[in-house]
Amino acid sequence: MLFLPIFLNTGVGLTAAHSQVLISPSYFNQDSLPMDTVLLSAKRELIIAEKKGIDIDLATAHLNLGKVFLSNGNTDLASDHLYQALENYERLSDDYGIASAKLLLGNVYLFHAQYKEALDYFFEAEIYFKSSLRQKDLAVVFHSIGNAYEKIGDFEKARTYQSNALSIYEAVVDQKGQAMAYNALGSIFEDEERFQEAYDYFLKAAALDSAAGSYHDLINTLNNLGDVHRKQGRFREGVYFTSKALSLADSLNLTKEILSAYRDLSKLYATHGKLPAALSYQDSAYHYAKYFYNERIASQIANYRTLYDVQKSEMKIAQMESKRINDRLFRNGLIALSIIIISGLALIILQERAKRIQQNKSYLSQVALQNERIKNNQLKQETLTKALENEKLKEQQYYVEMENQQKELTGKVLHIIKKNRVLKELNEQIGLLEKGSGPAKKLIKKMKKTISTHVKFEHDWDDLEVRFGNVHKDFINRLKQSESELTRGDLRLAVLMRMELGSEDIAMLLGISRESLRIARHRLKKKLQLNEAMELKTFIEAF
Repeated sequence: MLFLPIFLNTGVGLTAAHSQVLISPSYFNQDSLPMDTVLLSAKRELIIAEKKGIDIDLATAHLNLGKVFLSNGNTDLASDHLYQALENYERLSDDYGIASAKLLLGNVYLFHAQYKEALDYFFEAEIYFKSSLRQKDLAVVFHSIGNAYEKIGDFEKARTYQSNALSIYEAVVDQKGQAMAYNALGSIFEDEERFQEAYDYFLKAAALDSAAGSYHDLINTLNNLGDVHRKQGRFREGVYFTSKALSLADSLNLTKEILSAYRDLSKLYATHGKLPAALSYQDSAYHYAKYFYNERIASQIANYRTLYDVQKSEMKIAQMESKRINDRLFRNGLIALSIIIISGLALIILQERAKRIQQNKSYLSQVALQNERIKNNQLKQETLTKALENEKLKEQQYYVEMENQQKELTGKVLHIIKKNRVLKELNEQIGLLEKGSGPAKKLIKKMKKTISTHVKFEHDWDDLEVRFGNVHKDFINRLKQSESELTRGDLRLAVLMRMELGSEDIAMLLGISRESLRIARHRLKKKLQLNEAMELKTFIEAF
């Protein structure tokens, strides 16, 4: 549940007048400009820089194009351009450009879970930003280092760096940066299972996201809040926050966020034994997962297509310019009526023909390369689809197994209840005969004692407890943790209530009267410290 910071400003490009690179902690705003427009602008900026031959412009253009590809998840093309930018900045001894390129390259490695390489680049960028007192850029580096340490599992260092980032964002009054740091800290505490602290930080992030109208970030924060409640067994609260995230994501038509919300809702309902609802949400998640991965692959194909279109356009412009020059030379040749000029013109025409042949070969080579990339992306899509189908099959098998265990548990309880009822009726009938005397009376007492022994719940409890644990995992352990003074009888009463049995059946299984059951329930409610308005039955079923 971490955010990958993408340092991209789609509204302002870098110019030669700025020999430094502007780094911003803002995420790529999908609502500001379409991705193909941003990519087209960045590619044209690179072509212009290559024509001018100005090193600083060329380095800046490569860096901007690398940012665009990184923001779109195309890390292969991003790394190519970022390394070219880094090489140019190193040749120019531009320290700020070097630090900026290394910061972005660190995020490429972080994306691919190569944490050592990512940290090496982050630390090199940190050294420069500290010495140059660039506070906002330093906050971005701290945030990135904190993300890397969290992935590694070093939560203490992760908290330290995220707290340092938060301090800077608070000092410069950057609310978006503060929300990003709050979310990161909440994620770290959640990984450590310190759920109350995680909840507090996520709540702070949600308040800032909501106030700033950052709805993309707010959806992720709401999902985080729902996940914290789910991990604590708080079913209703988890459903509330996750449903809010789903509703907002659906209104904005955000496929990735809708997919995440459906998966979390499926986990919530499965954890509390509500299998039909869990399976329904999982089916919805499966549908959006296929749509999301198709969308990602289509986006990457569109990147390649945009680059191809730009290159093709530049080739046409070059051909038109060449034709215009040739026409002018041809007219001059006719005026001069000189054999030398005509011969020179013929030579130029031959050279131009050779040049066009070479350009056509290059064009065909680019088309072949583009087709190969499209084919590779199609193969990746097929692999992802198969993986999703296998995942769905495993989850369906899990739910079938859970349903069978639920049926076994229900059958076992019904068998015990039926047996106890029969034995109780026999016991009552024998009680009528007990009024006699002599040897028959002794025999009757012995029979009643045997029946009473079999009516007791003790013999069947161990098997029932195992079956119950398979369906309602960790229910008994969580109940013990919430109140350490619960007796074995209290736990048995809670288990039978969680199975939604009626009062008569519970009294039958426990071998007590209805009045004794009422007293036992009152005692359990008091131990659980429930207020008068909260019903014990409601609490147990939602626990």
